[in-house]
Amino acid sequence: MKLTPESLQKIRTNLGITQGELARQVGVSSSFLSAIERNERRLTPRLEFEILEEFRAVSAELKVIIDEFDQLNEK
Repeated sequence: MKLTPESLQKIRTNLGITQGELARQVGVSSSFLSAIERNERRLTPRLEFEILEEFRAVSAELKVIIDEFDQLNEK
């Protein structure tokens, strides 16, 4: 998957992650991440990898929570 500024922002907001939270997790400032989302700064391959890894981790956590919720509702 190749992130664009638009897809980065859309995925981040859909996962419920703030710019500040994501920035801390990947080791950049929130202003730098904001500039990437506004297409004012370039997203390096390394940073793109770090962001995608964070998205995968959050998605996995959400899946576990949803699965546990579903199991509770089945009882």
